Amino acid sequence: MIQVKKNLGDIPKSLNSKLTKQRRNEIIEAGCYPTDKNMALKKAFFTAKIGAYNSRYKHKDVKERLEEKLYYWKCAYCEQRIEGYHVEHYRPKSIYYWLAYSWDNLLFCCSRCNQFKLNFFEVKKRVTIGDFSITDIHNLGKKYDKYEQPKFINPEKENIEPHLIYDKKGQVTSNNVRVKYTIGKCQLNRLPLSEWRRRIYDDFEEEIIVFMGIIGNKNTSKQAKQKAEIELALHITKFVRAMNNPKSNFTSFRRYIFNNWLKNLYKLK
Repeated sequence: MIQVKKNLGDIPKSLNSKLTKQRRNEIIEAGCYPTDKNMALKKAFFTAKIGAYNSRYKHKDVKERLEEKLYYWKCAYCEQRIEGYHVEHYRPKSIYYWLAYSWDNLLFCCSRCNQFKLNFFEVKKRVTIGDFSITDIHNLGKKYDKYEQPKFINPEKENIEPHLIYDKKGQVTSNNVRVKYTIGKCQLNRLPLSEWRRRIYDDFEEEIIVFMGIIGNKNTSKQAKQKAEIELALHITKFVRAMNNPKSNFTSFRRYIFNNWLKNLYKLK
């Protein structure tokens, strides 16, 4: 997880459209987000099918803003670059129905993390729609966070990278209770993720070991050593570029590799 900085004042037009406002008002009047069960119980409040309500937070301008300009096609939780994804609600719409179309509540998430997260959202004290004015519907998260103190990390508002602890097998944990909770709920140590992260470390270290072996060998010619030093520098430069590129997958792990293991081990700057 890395922090994604969203401009809450630059709201996609569709989220403020007349139709979105109508759908939101119907949801608020019904007191729930439409599902098959809810629509059967409160059909008087809903004027369209479920897909029409879902489409408002999946509108093209919302998806394009999240995928291309904010998340660079990377999941908010696991950091893998993905093609198929969900527009995820930080606060679940099944509980916080009035926030279904709120800009500060919409994240970019892979289907697996979204599946594991489900409707988990533990708080110290649950906010209700009447606790605060909802006039500024796209920017209620700050007030709600202070009131509720949620256990789940919001990657758009919190820099949790300093709290991430990786091992060389690609597993991640934390000494921070909330970060550890989020890792567990999203199952960020599931096998494919840990294997992909481990491969990043293994590939980089294997190349480093080869070059360092050539450079440190007394029997290696001066010309061979110079060539190995150049290749090592290029290899390190390529890795640094990747770890600083927001479009790379698993950037927090790449930086952890560099800052906690390889930088000290090989006297890198």
